[in-house]
Amino acid sequence: MRAQAKGAPSPPRADLTAPRDLPPAVRELVSAVGLVEQSFHEHRVLLERASTATLAKLG
Repeated sequence: MRAQAKGAPSPPRADLTAPRDLPPAVRELVSAVGLVEQSFHEHRVLLERASTATLAKLG
């Protein structure tokens, strides 16, 4: 990723808060990525709890 010069305007960003403006295939992709991200977070939380419990038993 290139560093920006101080004071340089940032490049325009896509507004994903307006899904109605996106083509249907892109909306599906954004939705799928959101589901994967949610699932990943839930599994990470479960793994953290399991590792904490295991360390407590070993401790």
